Amino acid sequence: MGTPIFEIEHLVKRYDIKVFSSNFTLIADLSLRVKSILKRFCPSYENYSIDEIFMDFTGFTTEKVESIARDLVRIIGVGLGLPISIGVASSKTLAKVATWYAKKFKGYKGVCIIDTEEKREKALKKIDVNEVWGIGNQYGYKLKKNNVKTAYDFTQMPVKWVRKQMTVVGERTYRELLGQPCFELEAEEKPKKNIMVSRSFGKLIPDFETIAEALSSYAAMAAAKLRKQRSKTKKLYIFLETSPFRKDLDWLSKSVEIKLPVPTSSTIEIIKYAKEALRAIYEEGYMFKITGIMVQELSPDTSAQLNLYYPLRPEKRKKHDAIMIVADNINTRFGRNTLYPVAQGDGKRWWIKQEKLPPYWSTRLSDIPVAM
Repeated sequence: MGTPIFEIEHLVKRYDIKVFSSNFTLIADLSLRVKSILKRFCPSYENYSIDEIFMDFTGFTTEKVESIARDLVRIIGVGLGLPISIGVASSKTLAKVATWYAKKFKGYKGVCIIDTEEKREKALKKIDVNEVWGIGNQYGYKLKKNNVKTAYDFTQMPVKWVRKQMTVVGERTYRELLGQPCFELEAEEKPKKNIMVSRSFGKLIPDFETIAEALSSYAAMAAAKLRKQRSKTKKLYIFLETSPFRKDLDWLSKSVEIKLPVPTSSTIEIIKYAKEALRAIYEEGYMFKITGIMVQELSPDTSAQLNLYYPLRPEKRKKHDAIMIVADNINTRFGRNTLYPVAQGDGKRWWIKQEKLPPYWSTRLSDIPVAM
């Protein structure tokens, strides 16, 4: 995962591996289709990520849940042509473990159920502690230094040690692996605390103007996401890097945080400050590969603290907000970037290559497969 394609070209050729560029529109559409089917079978669910969903079947028998799960694997497999994996258990973390088995081993046929103590222990003994949801590499390294290699080893540690070394969140993960639910289903999607947008360029770029165009585009995406969750940002984090894989070129990685005078979700303002931050970290003589923006210190758009000394008066700020509403409505109706700031440019000089982009099978009329 995450390996640059040029490093494994020999494997691609040897095994005739099919390679495709990321089609984000297609991925998002298929995700919505899968989730729309899942939601028909369960009224209580949590959208965890673009490719994961938690579903609550409290009150159902194990036999009924297994029947539904296998129906879902069949319906989505036949109807959308997508393989899915379903894990069933008494807690979120244990369900993630079950899903790992359902995905890795064909014998489960897409569905793994951990519903007994014997199954729980057997499953935890065969899964590396780094694979456990919420542990990650840093805690995984610390655990392995203490001879904790599997998820089962982790559950055999004293709970006081876990809490001291991994805080209360680590203890909750520990208890969840024991089958004790600690992470509740979040039916209502919570506003994100930070929003990050970044992309690698389609080619190495040396000049400030082209990089500024790319960053302006990412800033506009971040601003749109802010408005969608009805938030404003008070701080921006901007970074700029060269390619770590080009050993023949000088390497540079720089970042900066910038406090905004007033919380905002205006694309116009965020682009302005993002470009100021970029100018502070940009250096000539380097070939850059990636830049990005993170909006931080988010607050609800109904409770933004104004600044008495900020030159943009409240009436002007209201006009900004009104313009953003119009822009969002137009882009929602006619497609993203139907209306966009000129600072973004057309993307031709920096957009990702996508040389092997698959068709927009489900979102573009001209790409719909035709049966002859």
